[in-house]
Amino acid sequence: MPHIVLSDGVFRDLERLYWYRAHFSERAAQQAVGAIRAQFPLLAAQPGIGRKLSRHSDLREWKVRSGQGAYRILYRIDGHEVVITSVKHSKESREGE
Repeated sequence: MPHIVLSDGVFRDLERLYWYRAHFSERAAQQAVGAIRAQFPLLAAQPGIGRKLSRHSDLREWKVRSGQGAYRILYRIDGHEVVITSVKHSKESREGE
């Protein structure tokens, strides 16, 4: 089974998403980050589950809902690793993907 590798940017993404959501509700922020992180083992067990962003890219996307929010986990499969490259709110820009 592949294992999860988190890029450095993922930690910043989770922190940014947490603090934005905590501005409105700390409990909701904890739930959102928890819901996102809970998907990591699923992606390791079933790495092909996310949809490919394009046929010209090796990036995949897995969507996560939490309360009123929706989030996108972007990742790629690299041999026996699932490399999570970023986590974004669904309304964030898709520029550079």
